[in-house]
Amino acid sequence: MSIFSKPEYKEVFLPFIYDINDDDIDTGLLSIEAYGSILGEYKYCFASYLVNKKYFDEIEEMADLLKNSSGKTVKIILKIKNGIVKKATIDLDSLSAAYNDNRFKFMEVTGWGYGDKSYMIPIR
Repeated sequence: MSIFSKPEYKEVFLPFIYDINDDDIDTGLLSIEAYGSILGEYKYCFASYLVNKKYFDEIEEMADLLKNSSGKTVKIILKIKNGIVKKATIDLDSLSAAYNDNRFKFMEVTGWGYGDKSYMIPIR
């Protein structure tokens, strides 16, 4: 293993759930968590997004779409170095495509997490 090795990128599609949080909606945030098998292990990939101010008055409509995410998947882009996932990014283009709604493309990530445990309050 070399510290100078280039990272490898992989893509996986995973189901996701929406973190229903009225306080977040009031501040313009939407959060989702994708979950499933990544490199042979069950993992969680969480992200919070700030909705573009242009769509802030439509955030509840966007949240309603996310609440009904059953059967939908989102692309996760993995940055892997020396066999270890260094970053897992939820692809907003694939989230937008899941709903055929371009508003999701214009969100800005405010926080993310990747690991063995869910970052969200269990809502399943």
